[in-house]
Parts: sequence; C-alpha cells; structure tokens
Amino acid sequence: MSRYFRTYFPFAKSKILELFQYRMNVVLWFIAEGLFMFVYFFLWKAIYETPGNPVMIKGFTMEDMLIYILLAHIIGFLTFDNISYQIGFDIKEGKIANYLIKPISYRVTLLFISLGTFLGYLMVLLIPNLIVLFTMNKFYNLGFTVKLSDIAIAFALLILAKVTQFMFKVFIGLFSFKLTEIHGLIWLMDSLTHFLTGSLIPIALFPDLLKQITIYLPFAGLIYTPAMIVLGKLPVEALYSAFIIQFIWLIIFTIAVELLWNRMIKRLVILGG
Repeated sequence: MSRYFRTYFPFAKSKILELFQYRMNVVLWFIAEGLFMFVYFFLWKAIYETPGNPVMIKGFTMEDMLIYILLAHIIGFLTFDNISYQIGFDIKEGKIANYLIKPISYRVTLLFISLGTFLGYLMVLLIPNLIVLFTMNKFYNLGFTVKLSDIAIAFALLILAKVTQFMFKVFIGLFSFKLTEIHGLIWLMDSLTHFLTGSLIPIALFPDLLKQITIYLPFAGLIYTPAMIVLGKLPVEALYSAFIIQFIWLIIFTIAVELLWNRMIKRLVILGG
C-alpha cells in the first residue's frame, strides 16, 4: 500500500503545487463565486422580508435558507472538479500515450489528480469561507450552531459523493475517444448537475416529482444532503438512505467506466512520435 501511495501521490502533490503557483487565479475565482453567493443570499433575504410572504417555505425559515446558501457555497468550492477536461485534453493532444506506456494506471492517476484538487482547495479556500460564514452568521444574527458529529457525518458523505462524482466525470471524459470536442458535453452535464446538487435552491423546494427523482440521483450528496446534515434538518432514515444511494451509484459508475474504458481504448490511434 505504501509503495502504491508513493507511486501516485506525486500526481496529487503536483496538482496542489499548481494551485499554489497560480493562486491568484484561485483568489479571483473565490471572489467571483463569492459575488454570486452574496446575490443569492440577499435575494432570499429580500424574498422572506417582503410583506405578505410566509415566514417559512417548505420547512425553511429565513435563517435556515441563508445559512443553507452559505453552506452550499462552501461545499461547492470543495467539490469542484474539472477532471473531464483533463481527460479530454490528454486524449485530444495524444498525451494519454505517455501514461499508457508506463506501468501505472491512468484512471488511478486521474483519481490522485482529483485528490490534489480537493486538498488544494481545502487548504486555500476553507478558512476564508468559514470566516465569511461565521461573520455573516454573527452580523445578521442567523443563530447558526453546529455539532462536530454532524460535521463528521456530512464530511464522510461528502467524501463518498466526491468519489462518485469523480467516476461520473471520468465516464463523461472518456467520450473524448469518440467526440472531436467534448467541451459542449461537459458544459451541459456541469449545468445539469449544478442544478441537481441543490446549489441554486434546496432540493426540498423542487416540485414533488422532481424532488423525489433528484433524491435518488447521486448529485444531492455533493451539496444538498451534507448541507442539510449540518443544518440538522435531515431525518435519520434519510441519512441512511443517502449513504446507500451514493454507494449504489458509485458501483454503477465504476462498472460503467470500466466497460467504456475497455471499449474506447481499442479505438485509440495516436500518430507521430
């Protein structure tokens, strides 16, 4: 295991160093996304404070909703991953051959690159985001308190969902073997998953049918469910279901990636040398 880790962890370390090297890009991204977060924050605040509107919407008070927006923003940073673009670039430029001729697994390499992205954003952005969360909580008297046990459970589910997300993105990225340009497909899937994670609005506010479908998809575990756990608004039975659903989807995507990889790798033709 230690030899295995020594083989692949340099890929994660390289990604972390890359993020620190281009940290200004990360800072600017943090600011840009922060602006969107403030827009959503004050939009929901205005909705609740409008005379005649209910004080509770689908079980969310104004304080609940505002904390949810902040939590979704923080979790969204940690779950960001562009591994599909990495695969598309490697295949389009022929760089995938450099991995295939070496005694290493390309997919495990991608996993550690994704791990490096996660750890890099965790180190760079977690503290600034927590400062924003607790500052807004105190300034607007949102009354947010958190249990360490809830954070631990939410983080465990987030890790499982993150691995599931990785397999899903690898699955999408492998279509680069068939498509000349994959950016359109990635944009489409990113936009769809951005909505289905509950990043824009809580899934509890979806129409009933869409809500029931979304809960059984793998995307809720990336933002909505961890945020609801930290808020203390997720029933125990729903918590068990969330872990089971994520695990099932992880198995499905793992099998799908294996089948698609074995099929597509036979079609790979690289010219030049």
